[in-house]
Amino acid sequence: MIKAIIVEDEPTAQDVLSELISTYLKDKIELVGVCFTIEHSVELLAKRNDIQLVFLDIQLGEGSSGFELFKYLSHKKHAVIFTTAFEKHAIQALKLNAIDYLLKPIHFPDLIIACNKAIETIKSEANSLYLETIYREIKNHNLDLKFNKLAVLNGEEYSFIPFSRINYLEGDGNYTKIFTLDGEKFHTPRTLKTYEEILPKELFYRIHKSHLINLNCIEKYNRNDGNHVFLQNNICLSVSKRKAEDFLRVIQSGGTDTLE
Repeated sequence: MIKAIIVEDEPTAQDVLSELISTYLKDKIELVGVCFTIEHSVELLAKRNDIQLVFLDIQLGEGSSGFELFKYLSHKKHAVIFTTAFEKHAIQALKLNAIDYLLKPIHFPDLIIACNKAIETIKSEANSLYLETIYREIKNHNLDLKFNKLAVLNGEEYSFIPFSRINYLEGDGNYTKIFTLDGEKFHTPRTLKTYEEILPKELFYRIHKSHLINLNCIEKYNRNDGNHVFLQNNICLSVSKRKAEDFLRVIQSGGTDTLE
């Protein structure tokens, strides 16, 4: 039995899709959750390791895009069926080599076809390549990935930290420490390399094997005494010799005047 969730901000659309699944696909798919937001879906995906299929609305509330969720999906175990009320989004889904998309209002024959395709993909090794391809195409087509928060496990719940609040991250073996501008510190069971891949490269730069910094938090960069960068909250970090030239290029292209 495939475990699935719905990510959809319209209650009527949630009800219709839930009813169709329970009526026509009850022997193949078990619906284990319905989410209104990306944040809620990230929490549910983190709590349940058995979710394999996501019915994903492309246009969510408050300007949010379903494409944002791809940052948090596993390349190995999640399949996605897009749902949309707009033809233009269906075309985007096709460009992304989606398993399938469902145009609202959803009809049960289309749902059955899409789900059968998804189930076959889940059972095959092709699923890993499928998600990798979609995420790459999202970036290549400059589709909207503006979920500007980082989901961090904090005790038994998840904290969502806006990118703008992050001062820098520090690698600690297989863990990472995240330091915020308001003095909070989070210790997370993910490597610094993982965060380097998740966080937007236009905002965060890895200056050293141990540190990933928020470029907007730079106050000064001293090239004359060991290549040190000064961040907010009186933080001073070293830039590795290997990174120094590229780092200088990056901050100069951003128009900063904080060099020494």
